[in-house]
Amino acid sequence: MALVEFENNSPPYLNADNLNNNFSELETKIDTTTTQLTNLQSYSTTETVIGTWNNKPLYRKVYTKTTTVNTYNYIYGMPSNIKDIVHIYGTNKQASGNFTALPYYFNSGDYANVYYSLSSNALVVATGSSYGHGEAIVVIEYTKTTD
Repeated sequence: MALVEFENNSPPYLNADNLNNNFSELETKIDTTTTQLTNLQSYSTTETVIGTWNNKPLYRKVYTKTTTVNTYNYIYGMPSNIKDIVHIYGTNKQASGNFTALPYYFNSGDYANVYYSLSSNALVVATGSSYGHGEAIVVIEYTKTTD
């Protein structure tokens, strides 16, 4: 068996300076990972970075809107610098108290859809004539042109 010799009889990975540097780097990585995991679980009306998409920050924001019957219900206040929309989804609490996913379709009078209107820079919840209206919660995940 060969004997391994180290300078100053101490392997480089065991000296105090290296251990302190490694510990500091590990703490930073743990803090960053904890923040990323927290953001992934966070749904807020405040814009939140939740990860990356195509090497750009991916943002999430939640919007709410009371919708009316048989119309296009506009949700304004969208960022003006949206580049890509990765996901739009949500729920709609109908006047009857039922909850449905957005989008959903039951029949020509009972439906609700959600989409982003570039010309209006708004989310639009389109509702049917009978049961589609209510309280909409819309979640949008997107990237920005400025990142």
